[in-house]
Amino acid sequence: GVLGAGQIGSRVAGVARAFGCRVLTCRRHPDGSSVSLETLLRESDIVTIHTPLTEETRGMIGKEQLALLRPGAILVNMARGAVTDEAAVAEAILAGRLGGFGADVYSTEPFGAEHPFSALLGMPQVCLTTHMSWGAFESYEDRDLYFFESHREKESKVYFTEGRFAVFFPEDLHRPLCQGRKGKEILRKAVMKVPVEKVQ
Repeated sequence: GVLGAGQIGSRVAGVARAFGCRVLTCRRHPDGSSVSLETLLRESDIVTIHTPLTEETRGMIGKEQLALLRPGAILVNMARGAVTDEAAVAEAILAGRLGGFGADVYSTEPFGAEHPFSALLGMPQVCLTTHMSWGAFESYEDRDLYFFESHREKESKVYFTEGRFAVFFPEDLHRPLCQGRKGKEILRKAVMKVPVEKVQ
């Protein structure tokens, strides 16, 4: 079940279908092919959340909604932490009603010892990442290439140290880029016309 079938959610649904999954979607603005939130929760083995955080969606997955899920269902939140009632999610995991939980977003980032999810750390059925699930090397490369290409004509200079790059603009805007072992390769491909200087 995909909750929030916008640009990102639709791509996720497409990948799931490619793996042979039956996919249900729930949209804030029904399009004729989506189902209600209640139906999505009742009929899904896995629910992944990709809806924006608004007053309408804040806390939309709470105790009542979690109770609709099948026993052992898996919940994944890739939207915003406050879309779920995090205490209720933690309680459902600790009670064994949820079979698994994954999140890359939290109402407080980074969360501390007082956060409900601190009790879930280390559990084998829980995967918590630091708001960087998009951060495969290819994603960083695409972002950095786009950034450099879009600023090629500006009076910019690119400075680099070992594995880290930063772009300085005339207005003193500073933005670190290109972390990783392939940073120099990205730089060579992206900034053929931009002055490059090494920072000691």
